[in-house]
Amino acid sequence: MKKIIALSGMLLALAACDAKTDTGQVAAPESTAAYTMTADALAAHIKTLASDEFGGRAPGTKGEELTVQYVENEFRKVGLKGANDGSFIQDVP
Repeated sequence: MKKIIALSGMLLALAACDAKTDTGQVAAPESTAAYTMTADALAAHIKTLASDEFGGRAPGTKGEELTVQYVENEFRKVGLKGANDGSFIQDVP
């Protein structure tokens, strides 16, 4: 079974979770309703995911595994919880 991840949708959701407070700090997870998408946050995630380290992100490669880990970690940092029994991953036949 392959892990399927909708990166574009997740990337947009991830960027939406990176709002900064007036002091420039990332808002605490308790204030998730206050998060807004910023161009800088989106650009930073794109730069990371497009880096050579992720090797193209093709299915079944180390790049895919790194991408999945990155997105999961970023979601957890902002306090999101996976809807699939706590996981962000769904196995598909």
